[in-house]
Amino acid sequence: MLVVFMIYIAGRSIIAPKPTRANRNNVPSTPLHHASLEALKQEHYKLGFDDAKNGLDFGTSLKTAAESSTTTARGLSQQEDDEFPEFDSLDYPAPPQPKRGFGFSSAMSAFFLARTAYELGNDPVAGSFSVPRMIANAKTLEPWKMGMVAFSLYNLVRSFI
Repeated sequence: MLVVFMIYIAGRSIIAPKPTRANRNNVPSTPLHHASLEALKQEHYKLGFDDAKNGLDFGTSLKTAAESSTTTARGLSQQEDDEFPEFDSLDYPAPPQPKRGFGFSSAMSAFFLARTAYELGNDPVAGSFSVPRMIANAKTLEPWKMGMVAFSLYNLVRSFI
């Protein structure tokens, strides 16, 4: 029954639709300035073609054109560059906090803690559980298993906070 429940929880988390983010601040997602970018490409292509035709090194005319023009490093004029939104200045809302609850990972953590406590406190000869035996065995627990216990305990406590 526990296995069926765990498969059900895992299936719900895999199949559940993920929320999509809306287009923030209605920033258009279409490409801007097609004509000016195409003209810039044509200009740079012509400069490179003229360099090759005249036997100059690659990029010779491009360096002089960049120094003489008012283009920015991205190849757009300063006026066109001002038309793009400043992404640092856009006020994006904080993403919603993920819902924390008792899910599959919390169930696995609880199962691991219960199994570890049973292993530490169980007397194999008498078959009884003893809390002092569990405490004594916990003190000699291997470091990797103690880390797993700490992580599982944190994961279990976090799901209720």
